[in-house]
Amino acid sequence: MLWILSRGLDPEYVLKRLLAASLLLLFAIVYLFELRPQLLTVNPENLLTLFAEDKSHVYLYMSAWGNLPTAVLGLLLASTYRRLQRENTDLTQNKIFVDIHRVSLLLLLLWISMPFFFTNIESHLAVALYATAEKSVFAAVLSVTSLGCFYKVEGPATSVLCWPGWRVLSRLSLSSLMIHVAVIGQITFSRIHNSTSHTQMLADTAAVSVISYLLALPLTLLIEYPAARLYKAVVDTSSKEETENHTSVKSKQS
Repeated sequence: MLWILSRGLDPEYVLKRLLAASLLLLFAIVYLFELRPQLLTVNPENLLTLFAEDKSHVYLYMSAWGNLPTAVLGLLLASTYRRLQRENTDLTQNKIFVDIHRVSLLLLLLWISMPFFFTNIESHLAVALYATAEKSVFAAVLSVTSLGCFYKVEGPATSVLCWPGWRVLSRLSLSSLMIHVAVIGQITFSRIHNSTSHTQMLADTAAVSVISYLLALPLTLLIEYPAARLYKAVVDTSSKEETENHTSVKSKQS
């Protein structure tokens, strides 16, 4: 992103084409290696061996190319928001955007439920298309939801996601994201019995969420926040020195 800005290029122009290229690359990999979405393959019987033996998990979810489209979408969201702020655009006056934002949570739930419709589909092409679009469509709808929350668009999404009670958890989200995979592995591989159930999977999900956020608290306070403050101090000092040098040079020239 910094490289794009330093070259004076239009970030949205570059990122849109990078998104299209990353989706094409991901589709080619999914189709050629016959990968399947995790929601179509995971079940209580194979949960204990999923991380080690399922090639779809390794090459579709743990790989760089598998997560590249959603990463680009995140950058595109930031670039779009920056442009809207610069142009003083008020999205609350855009009726189409407001209508989509109001049903965005419903769209997210419907998209999550898509695997139920793909359970009996044998078409390799259809499964590959869904696997390619699975995370990208979710991220795209979530981007609309986020923009609506940024602009305080009235709707259920804003009411739920902008609840003040989420602020503490949001401060811990990065550390929780970094540590939750280790927590999942620890819970899964430390189980004595080799059998599980849907109830056990739900309990594991709740346990992973609680433990991840509890562990994220010291990680945030002891590592993330000090590192962020150190970076800010270094950047502010460098900017101040650069400004002073520039001012000194201009005064000497005059």
